[in-house]
Amino acid sequence: MAVAIGGMRSYENFSGFDLDSFAGGGLEHSIGDRPVFDNDPIDDLEESKLFWENAELAKKAGVPLTVYLKREGWGDEEIAEITDSEEYQMRQEASRSAMEGLRLARTEGTNPVNRNNNLNNQNGK
Repeated sequence: MAVAIGGMRSYENFSGFDLDSFAGGGLEHSIGDRPVFDNDPIDDLEESKLFWENAELAKKAGVPLTVYLKREGWGDEEIAEITDSEEYQMRQEASRSAMEGLRLARTEGTNPVNRNNNLNNQNGK
């Protein structure tokens, strides 16, 4: 509105504007979003730490990492960077091996024949 008034009063550098300029939409503008403060790198580290702590909590609650990452807005390519990594694959294999070992131990522990054989083997019979 100030520009329209400046044009109406014929101020320098306001020529071409008048009170109708505002009403006609010739002065529409907006101020873009911008941060009030510069981004602090420590804030980024804290956000990242919280993100991965929440991923661990999700895992403990039974939510697979890939599901958590998708819900957090990660794309398939970003998720593949993790799931295709050697470290991730090794952890998955170790987890599968541990689960298989528990399954076998549970099976042997509940089978009366195996339990007796294990006891006999421990007693030297």
